[in-house]
Amino acid sequence: MASPDAGGRTSEDEAFPFEGSLLDCDGHLYMEPDVMAELVGAAGSSWIIDSLREYAGTDADHAARERARTDTWSVKGISALGSCDPVDRVDALDKMGIHRQLLFPNTVLRELRVDTPAALEASRRYNDYVIDWTRRAADRARAVCQINMSDHGWSITELQRVVGKGARGYRDKLFGSWYGFQPGKYDQGGYLRPGMNLAFNGTGRPEPVLTTQQLSALQGAAARGSDGASLGDLSVNVWVGNEQITDIARAEVINSQGQLIQVINAT
Repeated sequence: MASPDAGGRTSEDEAFPFEGSLLDCDGHLYMEPDVMAELVGAAGSSWIIDSLREYAGTDADHAARERARTDTWSVKGISALGSCDPVDRVDALDKMGIHRQLLFPNTVLRELRVDTPAALEASRRYNDYVIDWTRRAADRARAVCQINMSDHGWSITELQRVVGKGARGYRDKLFGSWYGFQPGKYDQGGYLRPGMNLAFNGTGRPEPVLTTQQLSALQGAAARGSDGASLGDLSVNVWVGNEQITDIARAEVINSQGQLIQVINAT
């Protein structure tokens, strides 16, 4: 176990940036009924929109919204603080001591996932809406996008589109990594998880992703080894019997680099 510093913190504490903060992994995003109807469009609304229209704006709704500003934990549904508004959502997170929140669609789901052209268009509108909503919530409340899988080619294109726009999460069973993905994650290299992520990995195991610089360094090292080049700045005058230790080390490195270049060339 690492020793604590003067403030009582250890290296393990520093490795987890949200220590002491709440992370809500099961929040929901509501929409005012008129906004929902506009997003769903010709895909056809369900009873939910009609039900919300009957309640939103009533005296009971207004009273609940007012109470939510001081009794934030108790008020639920569309009357809750920040249920629909991203700025108010951040205020609600601060009042409840929550650092970040993952938001699932609470009222729009079925209409965006049926097999119709209108549903595909509605899915795009919803995704644009939640990407902008998340951005206005300062990335504290992260709403997930919807990927309609009725047309697999369309779904891949839409996934690439929302990732390019800065989406913070998506929802569909085709993909091996669902929520909270990080666009630009492989800028410094990394591992591509199995399944459909930002690309398809069908090997069944994590695979390394190298940047151009990393790959060039490996290829250069492998090529130098195969050409019998020196070990660079290494200068050691150690002898084992009548054979200098650098000769032994050079032979081992050249052998391992020869194996490495065979792997690189094979890929």
